[in-house]
Amino acid sequence: EASRLIEGLESEEASIDEAYAALFRHGDSRVVIDKTVDYAMDKEILDRIGRVGHKRRFIYLVRHPLPTIDSMLRTGLHEAYSQILGTAWDVSDEIWRRWNRNIIDFLSTVPEEEVFLLHYEHLVAQPAKSVEALLNWLGLEFSESLVSLYENEEWRQEYQQRVEQHAGEALEWNKQIENPLLLQY
Repeated sequence: EASRLIEGLESEEASIDEAYAALFRHGDSRVVIDKTVDYAMDKEILDRIGRVGHKRRFIYLVRHPLPTIDSMLRTGLHEAYSQILGTAWDVSDEIWRRWNRNIIDFLSTVPEEEVFLLHYEHLVAQPAKSVEALLNWLGLEFSESLVSLYENEEWRQEYQQRVEQHAGEALEWNKQIENPLLLQY
């Protein structure tokens, strides 16, 4: 049913406001989650989302810039932002900065109790603890099956290697953050 609703909204080229209204009308007591990364590039979209009048919650998943930029370069994401001039590294760095600057500016207008800060490095290093904290904040029940992805030893090792690769930089970066919103985790 949700898939048909989304397809209909897309075919009608519904605005974000119309889409959210339709999702909340049809969602009953379920949770509506939107994880559209591109919204972070546009302050106007974030402001419109901020006006959603339902029981809203914002999960700010922040990741150290080095592995984020590395991922952008490997996947070619930087190429989608051709309006930003510079080397691939410069473009990726600017994307990361804009995303996070816009999100921090937006979240500074949202009541603190509506924001959950989740560090990607914590999520990967301690998935059960991170997911349980998030679900508790959302008022939802935790189940080990939600983190079963990390039971696969090969996946766990791959992600752990990525975290360890940048662990020193990430810890130093977390210490240097000046914005208190980012330190609330």
